[in-house]
Amino acid sequence: MQLPRGTFRGLKRGSGLHSLIREMEEECLSGYCKIVSGETSILLVFSDGKIVLAEYGSLAARAAMDAISRTGEEPVDAVLHGLSDAQIELALEFNPSARIDRAARAPTGMRSPPPPLRHNIPRPHPEPRAAGTGSGAHRAMEPGFPGRGIPSEPADDETSLLMRDLDALDALDIQAMTEKFRANCRQMIEKLELEHLLEKSTRKGEP
Repeated sequence: MQLPRGTFRGLKRGSGLHSLIREMEEECLSGYCKIVSGETSILLVFSDGKIVLAEYGSLAARAAMDAISRTGEEPVDAVLHGLSDAQIELALEFNPSARIDRAARAPTGMRSPPPPLRHNIPRPHPEPRAAGTGSGAHRAMEPGFPGRGIPSEPADDETSLLMRDLDALDALDIQAMTEKFRANCRQMIEKLELEHLLEKSTRKGEP
């Protein structure tokens, strides 16, 4: 999946996969999560807290959501990035094979069940085709866009890159960086003061 860089939002370590997704839904995240689950790389794109694009290893769209549903609360690590509305539109345009319909946006058990269908008008003689042409059957037969998606990098490469990013961010020593910045500032000030004194001394020596 190809996505805009976005704005770094934070890290999540050791969160349950379903709990992490629920948290993103409650926060109405507009952005994406790069997730490492064991040796599997997961990529989810949210728009106002709703999943609109999904990849799970080599799986995409509904197949990816089904795999996420089976994964349960396995601990995962994740990197969060925010996206603007325009960036989300670009992500949808460039990754049609990973798009999911509304019914597949949340794994089973992660959200409240949808309200039951209304049957206000009785049909004493239902048509035979109604039993096999529901929305679920129609979605299962949708071919998607297998040839239009942009090929993604191998899952192992994505996982290793993500883990290196996580380790690099964890390794950042903010205190050491602050001290180094202060030391550089002091050196710069001392250098400026010394140059100022030299300039004054030169002017005094002029005839």
